[in-house]
Amino acid sequence: MPSETAPASIGAHRDVLWNAAAGLDPGRATSEIEAAIGRALRRNTRLRGHHITVTAGADGLVTLSGTVPTQALRQEVELSCWTVPGVWTLHDDLAVGRSAVARNTS
Repeated sequence: MPSETAPASIGAHRDVLWNAAAGLDPGRATSEIEAAIGRALRRNTRLRGHHITVTAGADGLVTLSGTVPTQALRQEVELSCWTVPGVWTLHDDLAVGRSAVARNTS
């Protein structure tokens, strides 16, 4: 006579799906996202020498702080961040302008 209850699976796992529409990858640690953004920024030779700090939150929120001399470079920083999986929201606190760069180096 067949059992009415199925035996418990040994070694079974629950699938965790990446929500591509939301840009969330639950298996990715915030430190991995920060490191991936750092690598993306270092690949851009125009961004070298600028002090940009990246902070990632568990919910996919990335905050940028630091200085860049032009609005065009600011946009390059933002675009580099969006190429990293797991970035869902970008909060840009970058200061733009040569005077902002000079203030941070004095």
